[in-house]
Amino acid sequence: MAESQGLSLAPDTSGPPSIVEGYGIAAGGDKFAQRVAADMQRASSARLFQEQQVFVRSLFNTRAYYLPDLNFPSGTSRAFVNATRPKIQTAVALLMPIVCPPGGDSFTIDPDTDSIDPTEAMKFLSQGMDPEMVRDKMFQAAGKKSDRLTSKIRKGLDSTQFSDKTLRFLWDMCWAGTGIMMGPMKVPNSEAQPPTVASDESAWDAVAGYFGLSKKQIADKQFQQLIEVGLLDEVSPAMEVISPLDFYPDPSSYTIEGSRFGIWRMVLGKPQIMEMLSDPTFKKDVIEKLLEDSPNGVWEPVYWETAINSLNKQPQMTVPNGRFTVLQWWGYMSGKDLHEAGVTTIPTSKFNERSIVQIWTCGHRTIKVEVSELHTERLPFYLTPYSYAPNSMWGIGPAEMMFDSQDAINACERSIMDNMAITNGPQVTVDLDQLADPSSVLEIKPRKIWAVRSKIGATTEAIKFWVPDCRIAEILEVQRNEERLSQEQTGLPNFLMGQPQQGTHNRTLGGANLQFNTALTPLKSVVYNIENNLIVPLIRKYIRFFQMYSKDPLIKGNFKVNVNGVKGLLARESLIQSMGDLMQALQGMPDQMKRMKMSNFFDSYMRYSGLVHEDLVYSDAEYQQLMQKEQEEAQKNQAYSAGIQASVQSQPKMRAEMPVQDVIVELMKDSPENSDLRLAYMALLNKSLQIETPELQQAMEEQKQLHHMQNLNMAHESGHMIAQREHEPLPNQLKEHPALQPPMPPQPGGGE
Repeated sequence: MAESQGLSLAPDTSGPPSIVEGYGIAAGGDKFAQRVAADMQRASSARLFQEQQVFVRSLFNTRAYYLPDLNFPSGTSRAFVNATRPKIQTAVALLMPIVCPPGGDSFTIDPDTDSIDPTEAMKFLSQGMDPEMVRDKMFQAAGKKSDRLTSKIRKGLDSTQFSDKTLRFLWDMCWAGTGIMMGPMKVPNSEAQPPTVASDESAWDAVAGYFGLSKKQIADKQFQQLIEVGLLDEVSPAMEVISPLDFYPDPSSYTIEGSRFGIWRMVLGKPQIMEMLSDPTFKKDVIEKLLEDSPNGVWEPVYWETAINSLNKQPQMTVPNGRFTVLQWWGYMSGKDLHEAGVTTIPTSKFNERSIVQIWTCGHRTIKVEVSELHTERLPFYLTPYSYAPNSMWGIGPAEMMFDSQDAINACERSIMDNMAITNGPQVTVDLDQLADPSSVLEIKPRKIWAVRSKIGATTEAIKFWVPDCRIAEILEVQRNEERLSQEQTGLPNFLMGQPQQGTHNRTLGGANLQFNTALTPLKSVVYNIENNLIVPLIRKYIRFFQMYSKDPLIKGNFKVNVNGVKGLLARESLIQSMGDLMQALQGMPDQMKRMKMSNFFDSYMRYSGLVHEDLVYSDAEYQQLMQKEQEEAQKNQAYSAGIQASVQSQPKMRAEMPVQDVIVELMKDSPENSDLRLAYMALLNKSLQIETPELQQAMEEQKQLHHMQNLNMAHESGHMIAQREHEPLPNQLKEHPALQPPMPPQPGGGE
């Protein structure tokens, strides 16, 4: 529970110590413990009525037990209808999803757009940036800071199990009328401790050997670097839920903001006391002396502890038995008070300055004293009433609201039981003078024979049986009225859930839903109390905590804390709906759409909708890298498209106005391969393009000669093939062909 610099209680013999090292206390009596004991006595006496008449009675009603001092006549019923606990369960079930929304937070931290960083603004202005652009950058920077700060606070709340503690807080607020939280307190951050590396010793040895440092020094250096840049914090916040039974406020004040002190009474075991020996903020020698003098503990039961033990059917404890009562006192002390209590290092000039101090005492010994650095304007307790009580620190909860209704319901239930017992069997009227054996009157059983004797002048029967009237229907109607009255008193439905069968409206599913919706109306005031007394001041203190102890530059600045309860949810839903309507309206006005600052609009929408921390969008750095990559891809695609376009444009256009060069190219395509015509067209194309150079002309001449040589070679090859074919013998089929036969000689006497 370390929270600030400690105040040493040992006499200072080495000179005046610094504030960090601690204060010295003069030799003599322990005035700190005396002051705490006196304040505890006053606070305990002042709240005794609250303990007896509210706390203990509420607990017994919640557990469906009568108080021990209630006496019932012999033979009567002691039935107890557990009507209080369902009311409390209903209230907790309705409040929990509002205070801790599933998948979201009960608060939002918005940037204060009027607050700017002068250094950063002047840097942009010195670069010649337009003032309007500077304002936009400041707005975006403020949004980033609020998002970063929200992430830190969310992580801090998760590390302290805020949802589980909120459930305990709501239970206390409903049964006792007041919920109490304390914090945040400064504790070492477990994530900031260098891990022990055992799996890869060689890598650590190599790094340590290179830098000439040990492995621990290397790890410390790495973590210190993370702390310096704000990516890791040395300390983390801690908070506690305090039971109303354990809290003793200043009896002279009606609010915690105006209280001079508040005391948290803790009952610890011996192992917990011994753990304090390893905490440097505690006085080790005093704790060792305490354990030596009181090995069995120093604990004395108070009134409510005795009553709770009776309720839990536990044996009464009157001896310490290893338990220690520790008082944690928080209050205001001036420099003069500290000096008179024994602090020797308070200068005279600071006697009139006020500080908030926490003092721990056990067994009338002071074991710890610290001056708070974080809590300077109010005590770190957050008392939240279910419903306000005039001029009282304590609130009124559903259990207290229905005290009379619970008593009346119980009385009706007992009457029903007693009436059923009486009307279950007949009542007997016996004239003892007419009984043969008067001693058998107390023996009533089935088929019993009553021996009577006749009496002269008797006008009544010796034995008369009769059944009393049953009044259960009338009693049940009274009980139903009391149940309806309890619903009016608390504003909570009678049943936790509906039942799918025919019956009255509150026992059907639709009726139950109607009652739940109706119950939200009176609970709105409870939600406002939670928001105003717990969430807003606690989150503001968390903001100050991280701004004091974190070196992250992104969380510096001014911020506004908004709640997401009934009012906050309605406001944000209305804002998101308005933003959606605006975008839908702008779709028909493209000219006005250009005036929208879409980046600011998108950031605001994501923040107000609670989606900014869901990792749904790219960060600014990731978005810039993505846009840069897309621009590079676009440039590549544009260059490729330009090349394709140029290639398309170089294709001939089959039109009358086709250029001469295109005509020549088309003629070249239609000319035979390896022909003089193609070479001529090529020479004409070079001339039209005015690219005739000596080198090109020489190449053309060489190409012509090569072409002629190829043509001559082809001609010689063709002649050789023809000659060879003439000298080859013909196949038999060709020899017999009529076309190849020699002509017939003319016949004598024939014609020409």
